[in-house]
Amino acid sequence: MEQDKWGRDPAVQQTRKIFAEMEQAQKKLLDHAQLSPFDVRLRTVRDVALGLFDRATALAARRGIRLTDTAMKDIYTGCLLQAMKTSGMAISQDLLPDDRNVRELLCEVSR
Repeated sequence: MEQDKWGRDPAVQQTRKIFAEMEQAQKKLLDHAQLSPFDVRLRTVRDVALGLFDRATALAARRGIRLTDTAMKDIYTGCLLQAMKTSGMAISQDLLPDDRNVRELLCEVSR
C-alpha cells in the first residue's frame, strides 16, 4: 500500500482542515433545515454555492483581504445559505456568520 506523501505537506494539511470545517458547516445547515444530504435539490445548491464561494474568495484576493480558515468556512456557509434561499429552501438567516468583512463579500457576490 502506497503512503499518502501529500498528507505530510503543511499546505495539503491546511486545505484538508478547511474542507473538513466546510463539511461540518454544511452538515449543521442541513440538520437545521432538516434536509437529507442526499436531497436531489442539493446538487444544484452546492454548484451555486461553489460559484459564489469562488467569486467571494477572488474578490477578497483582489481587495487584498487575507482570509483565515474561519473566514473561508464562514464564506462557504454564507454561500450555501444564499444558494439554499435562491432554491426556495426555508433557512434561517440567523445562521449567517457575524464577520462584517465576510457579510460584505457575500452581499456583493450575491447581487
